Amino acid sequence: MTTQQAKTKRHQYVARFIKKDGTVRAIRFRTDVKSEGEGQLSYNPIDKGLKLVWDSDAKGWRMVNIYTVYELTIKGKTYLNETAKQKFIEL
Repeated sequence: MTTQQAKTKRHQYVARFIKKDGTVRAIRFRTDVKSEGEGQLSYNPIDKGLKLVWDSDAKGWRMVNIYTVYELTIKGKTYLNETAKQKFIEL
């Protein structure tokens, strides 16, 4: 494994949350991806209870509702419910 692969792998997380339509979704994501040439948001997502993440599978930006996250896996350790929400906010 190269240093770059190790760095990338270190920043991958998995969250399970309830979408706006009530369905459950799992997302493998990163928070260390920088947008190049994209416009800036006109608001702070955290103020609206959202977190902007990079969906590693779909290779696109996604907003995840902080308050509906019920499971979060970081480096193989899984957090549930309120602990998952708090860890997700801190990422």
